[in-house]
Formats: sequence, structure tokens, C-alpha cells
Amino acid sequence: MFGAWEQADDLQELAGILIGKYYGLSHIDINDILFARETETTPKAYAKTYSMSQHPIQLYCQKPFAIVFFEQSCELLTARQRAILMFHELMHIPESGFRLVQHDVKDFYAALRLGGIDWARPGAEVPDILGGDQ
Repeated sequence: MFGAWEQADDLQELAGILIGKYYGLSHIDINDILFARETETTPKAYAKTYSMSQHPIQLYCQKPFAIVFFEQSCELLTARQRAILMFHELMHIPESGFRLVQHDVKDFYAALRLGGIDWARPGAEVPDILGGDQ
């Protein structure tokens, strides 16, 4: 399951912007998240959020969560689509505890409201959720 992970400071920067901009993400402490890019495998997902509280990697990394972008899966996404993807992944971080928030209607509604129904389709035109054309 785990291929080659590399630290992704650009993803951390993107997450920081989103956390500062959207009230629904304001409970997140960016220092609690390991941001990484997985460069070898090609899963069906674009990204995944992990709770690492029970994972053996805790021996080496004291962060309770990880957000990993699967580079081969999301390489065709635009910067705007990656921002929506990061927003979606950040929604999995709970307000308290270490159990990830699962997908629900509210989650899908928020992502759809931001990016439209086809936001993840390669080449889709989506709004700039970091800028002003929302």
C-alpha cells in the first residue's frame, strides 16, 4: 500500500491557506498533519487522509494525521482542482480525537458547492477557492 512517500511542503502551504480561509476548517492545527506525496503507486483515489494514532509510523513521526496526494493519480488535476481536493481531505480531520470524519452528505455538499459536480474530472473548469471567483 505504501510506496515512495516524500514530504510535500507545497501541500502544507496549500492546507494552511485553506484553514485560514474557511471557518469549517478552523479547528485544524496544521502542525498535527504530515503532508506527503506518494510517487509510485496509482490507486483509484487522488488522495487519502490517514489517522496515524494507531499506526506503527508513530514511532518515527509524532503527527496524528497524514494527508497524502497520490501523484500519478492527480497529476492531471489543475492547481484549482488540487485546492478543492485538499479542502475535501482536510474535512476528514476531526474537531477532537483521532477518528477520521467519514464522508457524509454535508461533506459532499461542501465539495460540490465549492467545485461543482465534476470538479475532479481532468481538465474541468472549477472556481478558484483560494481567490475571489467563488
